[in-house]
Amino acid sequence: MAGDLLQRIHSNLSTGSGDWAGVRTEVTGAYASQNGSGINYVYFSNHVIREFNDKITDLNLPTGLYLSPFDAGFRYTGTGDFTNFPA
Repeated sequence: MAGDLLQRIHSNLSTGSGDWAGVRTEVTGAYASQNGSGINYVYFSNHVIREFNDKITDLNLPTGLYLSPFDAGFRYTGTGDFTNFPA
């Protein structure tokens, strides 16, 4: 499931912040339901959330959409305590 989500993020070129708010909800839900803070943390932080954050920058979307905190490469460095959008 996380792989499918990653692929959809990668191929999504929508510039509507509302569309990405929905994707953000999917990502945070998948993180919670698929043990993103445990055994799947590396996959979520290095791939799914990183790709999501990178897309926010690439598409010049509101920075409140970011899943933070993250490092210089957009890898998530937090523990799953996500802020609400809009921040």
